[in-house]
Amino acid sequence: MSFLFKNTKLYIALALMFMLNVFLYLKLDSTNAKLEKSQSDLNLALGVNNELTRITQELKIRHEQELKALFHANTQKNQILSFIVKMCKKVILFC
Repeated sequence: MSFLFKNTKLYIALALMFMLNVFLYLKLDSTNAKLEKSQSDLNLALGVNNELTRITQELKIRHEQELKALFHANTQKNQILSFIVKMCKKVILFC
C-alpha cells in the first residue's frame, strides 16, 4: 500500500498525460473532419469550375459561328446593295 502512495506524482503525471492524449486525439479527429469537408467542398467547386469551362467553350464556339453568319449575311447585303446601286445608275442614265 505504501508503494502506491509513494508513486502518487507518477500516477498524477500519467493521468495528465492520458487526458492530454485524449484531448489531442479529439482535436485530431476534429481537424480530420474539417479536412474531409474542405476536400469535399474543393471537389465540388472543381466540378462546377469544369462545367463552367465546358459551357464557356460552347458559348465561344456558338459566338464565333454567329459572327461568321453575320459576316456572311452582311457581305451578301452589301453585294445586293451594290447591284441595286448599279441598276439605279443604269436606269438614271437611260432616262
